[in-house]
Amino acid sequence: MSRYEFTVNLESDSAHARVLRQVGTGRRVLELGCASGYMSRVMTEQLGCTVVGIEIDVAEARRAERFCERVIAGDCETLDYEALFEPRSFDVLLFADVLEHLKRPGELLRRVRFLLAPGGRLIVSVPNFAHASVLLHVLEGHLDYRTIGLLDETHLRFFTRESVVALLEESGYAVDRLERQRLDPRRSEIPLPQAATSSSSATLVDHVLGLPESDVYQFIVTASPGPDQAAAETAVEPELEDDLRRAGPPSKLRGTVLERLAAFESENAALAEARE
Repeated sequence: MSRYEFTVNLESDSAHARVLRQVGTGRRVLELGCASGYMSRVMTEQLGCTVVGIEIDVAEARRAERFCERVIAGDCETLDYEALFEPRSFDVLLFADVLEHLKRPGELLRRVRFLLAPGGRLIVSVPNFAHASVLLHVLEGHLDYRTIGLLDETHLRFFTRESVVALLEESGYAVDRLERQRLDPRRSEIPLPQAATSSSSATLVDHVLGLPESDVYQFIVTASPGPDQAAAETAVEPELEDDLRRAGPPSKLRGTVLERLAAFESENAALAEARE
């Protein structure tokens, strides 16, 4: 029995549903880490997509074959993508809860970038290591892995908002959209500390619970190839742009994104003047 045998309701507000809504309809999708094909099924049957899956678990790959045009059973980090696919073969590269399981996610993201067709998009979802339940767990001196969730025992990498955006930027993508899947820290699979025993510890708990990303369980990020890979213009989602502007002293990452935004605005203005 697969641990991934469940149904995704496209109308729900779950992270899976939000990811699938970003995929859109009638797309050619490469789903890396397709598991049993539970998301492939929705894309194929409800969204009219054509899906090719990659899955390291052979048994799960066999299950996914029911819903995919083709399933490749293998390690996505070691496959020869140039031998498997023609350039620009896909409209969507989907990494749903996958990057945190990889040894070198940036290297893989760079290697598959050539597979995106013009106007194509990369869609990524990752758990947020800065969720309050994790932070308070670590502050108590614990790091107890679990079979599911934020501290899944199979996770090799951990991400925050800034680090996942940095990974995509450094891998040659421009972030178009960033969504937050929120979960009250009191409902997480990682229990919060028991009632504080001192005013100082209570203050610390309150501080952590008040951090901007403390209730964000997952980030869902949509990106497109950077200017060196695509001539199409890329816009930063207003919410992400506002986050970057408010985030304090400019970092290399924020500078890169805002410089790119300014460059696109300048190019748009020049084109508008030329048309006049």
